[in-house]
Amino acid sequence: QLTVILFRPRHRSDAGMVAWAETQRRSGALLCLPTQWRGEKVFRLCIVNPETDPRAVLSVLETLT
Repeated sequence: QLTVILFRPRHRSDAGMVAWAETQRRSGALLCLPTQWRGEKVFRLCIVNPETDPRAVLSVLETLT
């Protein structure tokens, strides 16, 4: 089962989004890639494993604020 979530942080520039995503990727915490959707840069978060702990995902996403 695949879940795909697109979202745009309110207070992040495009460059800030790219930097944040790269930091998370390099640390191994989360793979959440910037992408274009309807002409706007957004994050694309794909969850493949249905046993992924949502609290772990949320704790990383909270670093966006």
